[in-house]
Amino acid sequence: MNEKIHPTAILTNCTLWDSVSVGPFCMLSDTILGDNVTIEGNVCIEQSNIGNNCEILWWSIIRDSSLAEWCVIGCEVKKSHLGKHNKAKHPWTTIVNTTSGEKVNFWGGWKCANYDGRGKGHFIIGDNIFLGSNSVVSVRADETTTIHTGSKIGANIHISQDIPEYSLVYVDRESGKVTVRDGYYRKK
Repeated sequence: MNEKIHPTAILTNCTLWDSVSVGPFCMLSDTILGDNVTIEGNVCIEQSNIGNNCEILWWSIIRDSSLAEWCVIGCEVKKSHLGKHNKAKHPWTTIVNTTSGEKVNFWGGWKCANYDGRGKGHFIIGDNIFLGSNSVVSVRADETTTIHTGSKIGANIHISQDIPEYSLVYVDRESGKVTVRDGYYRKK
């Protein structure tokens, strides 16, 4: 074991594999950290599984979640499973009740609104997805909102419907309405 644990970090009931680094003022409990995991300062992780080669940035909060290999997280993740090579580097991003595929890029301010006043729903995000800044995806109680593989979501958008594969979603400059261009990125 080649661990670097800062003296101010508090680890309770955690399993650490090889080459783990935990920075100052971190609180980790009931968590498994894979090989080559780097955790910067002021991070809180509870009841989670962090895959190999992940990087957890300053001020992150991860609860009841699992991260596959090579994720870079700098935000709040709760009750979610993120696939390989997911990136959510911005502290104002909130990912809850989400299952994502590989290579999903969550930009700053992306929010998952999973409570509609009656109950909570779930989100499924496919592979190779770009999710723009300050956008919100919402879901009704006991339902699922899906963003299918290869889609790109622009900035400042509210999504409350399923998005088809390889779609482009943006705000039309003239009308100000959200436009979904189905199959825009499909290879011909």
